[in-house]
Amino acid sequence: MTSSPAAPQIRLKTRGPVLELWLNRPEQRNAMTAQMVQEIASCFETIRDDRAVRVVVIRGAGADLKALAIALEGTAEALPTTASSPGCWRP
Repeated sequence: MTSSPAAPQIRLKTRGPVLELWLNRPEQRNAMTAQMVQEIASCFETIRDDRAVRVVVIRGAGADLKALAIALEGTAEALPTTASSPGCWRP
């Protein structure tokens, strides 16, 4: 028996130079998961050299965008690799 691949946890929508990145776990108030972190990192790697994308807007499906304010349970091992990737923006 094979397991089916996990459903994507982010959605992307392009409107001209704006890329909308939607966190797509409304039933969990868009809480982050390791899968979501990997999908976001992959998205940014894909658009890094895309001169057509000028702005990325992060939105949350449903009523909550709690994901950016919570601790990531079980995903700490995903963050150092993502955060130290070449070209990663640091404020």
